[in-house]
Amino acid sequence: MNKHLLLIAALLIAAPAVHAQKANRLRGQALVDSLTAARKAHHEKFMANLQHGIDSTKAARESAKSALDDKNGFRTYHFGDDISKYSSFVKREQDGDTKYYTQPNENLKIGDATLKSISYGFYKGKLYNIFIQTSGVLDSRKVLDALTAQYGAGYQSNKYIERYYWFGNVVILSYDENSITKAANIIFSSKAISEQKEEDKKLAAKKAASDL
Repeated sequence: MNKHLLLIAALLIAAPAVHAQKANRLRGQALVDSLTAARKAHHEKFMANLQHGIDSTKAARESAKSALDDKNGFRTYHFGDDISKYSSFVKREQDGDTKYYTQPNENLKIGDATLKSISYGFYKGKLYNIFIQTSGVLDSRKVLDALTAQYGAGYQSNKYIERYYWFGNVVILSYDENSITKAANIIFSSKAISEQKEEDKKLAAKKAASDL
């Protein structure tokens, strides 16, 4: 009989602890559920903001791409123009079907930036490339700022190198800054004519190979 009493007494003593443990487990589970819900809500909000950012970035890039393609050149010079349209141009270099010209009394300013030079590349008599040079970090960055303002942020593969690309459907633009001198080369190119030039180069190489 004493043993039964002792067992009952032990159970009575243990019962509050068991209930307390159960309550703690329930509170712990409730906390876990709460944290899970909070994380889920945060994740959903993050993903929504991310998607909004992606959509906004995509829209901005599409707008920049459209601006680049709509311009289709630089100032009043448009890709595909025939050299006969620019009688004042002076030929400076020639390599086969590729010829580079400059414009006498050229406006060597973009905003406050002073340019070192501007030259116009023609392939088989058609304007396909516009090559702009700057000297020094101040003028280079001013031109970069102007490009970004007009065409949006360019693609930069290495954040430590000041090299950017803008890819339109018909025009490709690049900015390449020398890490030491800070001089920059800015190149506008016709995608179609550049591809034609490259294809002609490959065909010429194959033809030359047949002479080996």
